[in-house]
Amino acid sequence: MTPVSLRPYRDGDRPTLTTDASLMAQPFFARQGFRRVADQEAERKGRTLRNCRMAQTLATEEQHASLSTKP
Repeated sequence: MTPVSLRPYRDGDRPTLTTDASLMAQPFFARQGFRRVADQEAERKGRTLRNCRMAQTLATEEQHASLSTKP
C-alpha cells in the first residue's frame, strides 16, 4: 500500500488540502469532498504508474462559525 500524504497550502486566502491519489483511492477521496485537479504519471522501477492530484478547499473560520451558529 502506498502512503498518501495530505499537504496543506494556501489557495488564494483559502486553506486547501492536496493528495496524490492512486486510481483505486480516487473514489474514497471523492466521497470525502476532494475534487480531481490533474492526471499524473510517475515511473517506479521501470514501470509507469498513473495517479491524480486531488484537492479539497476547506471552509474559512468565518464560514465554519456561521455553520455552527445556525439552528
